[in-house]
Amino acid sequence: MSYSDHRDANVKDFNKSKALAYDSSWVKNILILCCHWILRHDSKLPLINLPYNDKQDTVNDVLKSSILTNIPISRTFNDKSCLKILDFACGTGLLAELMTPYLMPNSEFIGIDISENQIDLFNSKIDKILQLNSTLKIHSYQFDIVDENFNNLNNLSKPDSLVYGSFDFILCTLSFHHLSGISKILSELQKYLNDGGKLIILDFYDGEDDPDYNGGDDHHGHGHEHEHGHGHGHGEVSSVHHRGQSPQALKELMEPFKFTNVESDIIFTFDHWLSMKQLSHHIPPSKIKNVIDTAKMRHFNKVDEYLVNRNMVMTVCEK
Repeated sequence: MSYSDHRDANVKDFNKSKALAYDSSWVKNILILCCHWILRHDSKLPLINLPYNDKQDTVNDVLKSSILTNIPISRTFNDKSCLKILDFACGTGLLAELMTPYLMPNSEFIGIDISENQIDLFNSKIDKILQLNSTLKIHSYQFDIVDENFNNLNNLSKPDSLVYGSFDFILCTLSFHHLSGISKILSELQKYLNDGGKLIILDFYDGEDDPDYNGGDDHHGHGHEHEHGHGHGHGEVSSVHHRGQSPQALKELMEPFKFTNVESDIIFTFDHWLSMKQLSHHIPPSKIKNVIDTAKMRHFNKVDEYLVNRNMVMTVCEK
């Protein structure tokens, strides 16, 4: 499946209802931990387990206050004003909401996504975000960093702020497994970093590397279709995705791009309700039977779901 076919499938499936699903409280809970790790990315922290909560559709305020209040923030975030950050595949702006209070005055936060519906939701939050940090320059744009044809067909101009060598950080959270043409994307992202700038990727990993996720050119094996599993697992989409990669595989993926100080580790685990269809898309085939035999099960919205413990991997590399 070509990069453009893959991308177009994602654009089609991330309609307004699916964009709202990505804006769910359950995703916010996961991103609270992601934000915590981004802000402390240069600290050695213990593995965190996000415990199961029957009310996964309610933001865990205790979790948020305990994790994002008075944390020792990475020196990079608290000693530099005018920090410039690119949120790549930014979705609905949830990460921007969480990170904004921790950015120094006059910093700049740019969101880029191929989905107009996700960008519309991001833009709807900007006034609220500016109340948290009035000096922040924040914008989000629909744009494809590797395919000019897509941009031309959709009358999308390259944002003025999207300049090679200008970003201190590029962040990609819960999105990497949706991407194809990884080599092209990584090559472009590296160009946008300034010298010493950092790329930070956080994504799911379920115990085995996906053989179709080769990080390569335009083609990626079977191009699995994907039922929406980041929100709560209810309601179907067919965006294409890969199951994710191990820390070691992600390190190897970075090698051709001459990044330095590459680190990749499992940083927290969490419990996630998955339907049978989602199991087939997210979980390695060798593990599905064991999940069905041993995992807690519930019947929700006429669908059987299984409670699966999953991993979050963070990869940090420097230009």
